Amino acid sequence: KVIPGLIDVHPTDSAIIVNYTVQATILGDNGQPVVGDKKAAQKIVRVKSLNQNSDLATLAQEVVSKCKLIHPSKTKSIEQLLYYLQQRLINSGQNGSENIIRKKLDDARRHTDEAQ
Repeated sequence: KVIPGLIDVHPTDSAIIVNYTVQATILGDNGQPVVGDKKAAQKIVRVKSLNQNSDLATLAQEVVSKCKLIHPSKTKSIEQLLYYLQQRLINSGQNGSENIIRKKLDDARRHTDEAQ
């Protein structure tokens, strides 16, 4: 049995994290539960097509239809999470900090490669 959990945005990527619990129960001869086990898990749903012009309602429906762990009643919540991710993406593009970090990493890698 799969028990849905919290759905939230990934801290750094354009992705949604779906938390859930897998519950397994072994029934005895009388049909009563004998042994049970629960395991927490999560699925990361990457939203590669997200950009500043994305239709969030359509994208939310697509995410829900592709991830069976998300109930269709959560579509509006997914749309709100996508809005948050979209704003984060737009803001990171405006201040350029993410691009600056990437450039510094690339420069450091080039420098290391040249030194070898």
